[in-house]
Amino acid sequence: MFRAFNDYIGKINLILDDSLINQIKAMCEKDDNIGSITVNVSFNKYIVDIRLKDYSIENADKYFRYLISAISY
Repeated sequence: MFRAFNDYIGKINLILDDSLINQIKAMCEKDDNIGSITVNVSFNKYIVDIRLKDYSIENADKYFRYLISAISY
């Protein structure tokens, strides 16, 4: 089963969607507490690096939930 699952996952391709990346960047540019944002694609996964000016667990959780709601399909 493990081998079949890996074969299936290996055939899935992530299609780069510039509109999604632009949506993530636009969402973050509106907020003054976000210092920088970087979006990369590695091994078929989006890697989003958001640097907060004022980091706390509560802020990180708030922005993570906001990111998920903004880009969910």
